[in-house]
Amino acid sequence: MMGKPTAYDVGKALEAPLGKRTTANRMTLLRKFKLLRFPLGTGIAGQVALTGEVLNIEDAYSDPRFNRTVDQLTGYHTHTILCMPIFIRGSVIGVVQMVNKHSGKFTKEDEEAFETFAVYCGLALHHAKLYDKIRRSEQKYRVALEVLSYHNTCSEDEVDRMKKKGIPNKKSSSLGVDDYHFSVFTLDDFQKAQYAIYMFKDLFGLSRFESDSLIRFILTVRKNYRRVPYHNWTHGFAVANSMYAIIKRASVAFRTSE
Repeated sequence: MMGKPTAYDVGKALEAPLGKRTTANRMTLLRKFKLLRFPLGTGIAGQVALTGEVLNIEDAYSDPRFNRTVDQLTGYHTHTILCMPIFIRGSVIGVVQMVNKHSGKFTKEDEEAFETFAVYCGLALHHAKLYDKIRRSEQKYRVALEVLSYHNTCSEDEVDRMKKKGIPNKKSSSLGVDDYHFSVFTLDDFQKAQYAIYMFKDLFGLSRFESDSLIRFILTVRKNYRRVPYHNWTHGFAVANSMYAIIKRASVAFRTSE
């Protein structure tokens, strides 16, 4: 009954009309993207999108609203057009179009059948948008839940364990943590916390930081890091260790306040 089908999405951001480009560039764009964008109100589809009214065109080239750009680019010749708006909650969100009926012009029966099809298109698009919105909300919820689960203070058991294990008291030169080539990957997560506390104590002593508060601070920082590939606890410790090595190796270049 019907000919070549086409669907158009009504969007706010539209590219420049292809008519402003060279013929070679326009053909390349069509072959590459298989997509043509045009301003609202341009062509039969653009007019339907703008007004929300059905258009049944018997002779496309005799209608001043017809946009010949696609025919010129593809070599296709459009004769008859049946163009139908797709509605969601009273707003036009797209357009479906049939061209070149196999026998004669499009009838009222064709319009009724195509209108039913457009309704189902609207339902499908509506549910697709709802699904995408729900999926995005779930992703945000998971990230928020993950962040909340990490953003809490360390437990007393962790503090007690650190006190029992103790803080390294050897000179940094023998530990190698002030070496520019020191590898943080030689330490596990708990050892990184031990050496982080050591670096604070070595640079500032305990006159500026109360021991228990410093332990809780370092362990809480460790706990707040998410388990992601890059911006994780190991990366944070590596940055702190690099600054520690710079300060130790160039101590005359920094004041205590710095």
